[in-house]
Amino acid sequence: MRCGKTKRIMHQYYYNDLSAKEKVGFESHLNMCAVCNKEFGKVTAVLDELKHERMPIKIKPLNVYMAGVYEKIDKKKKLVDFLLLKPLISATAAVSLLIIISIGVYQYKLYEENSFIADNYEIIKDMEMLDKMDMLINLDALESMKEIS
Repeated sequence: MRCGKTKRIMHQYYYNDLSAKEKVGFESHLNMCAVCNKEFGKVTAVLDELKHERMPIKIKPLNVYMAGVYEKIDKKKKLVDFLLLKPLISATAAVSLLIIISIGVYQYKLYEENSFIADNYEIIKDMEMLDKMDMLINLDALESMKEIS
């Protein structure tokens, strides 16, 4: 075994995580290499020191942890709903405004047309009479042509 691999697996040897073959190779390299043996002594000292200084690990019960997760999900869902709702409200208002304006324009044009007819009723009536007179004149002309033939 080479020094590089030996240094990489020192912690595995310390925690007894090596196969029997790897253990034999590791131990034989430590017996032959003073540098790796010294390095392993330092690693062992540090790991032993860490073993004595236990750090408390605070683990929340699963139900408390999941309640926090669900709360965060609800907050994000509300935010997404709000962000989607805001443009929807704006779009609805814009469409409603367009409909109201369209109805107003239609009503104005209808009123304008009716107003024109009401204001010019006499003229229109006279024009209709003139059209009828033209038709009568044309009818007289047709009858006279008929008599000629």
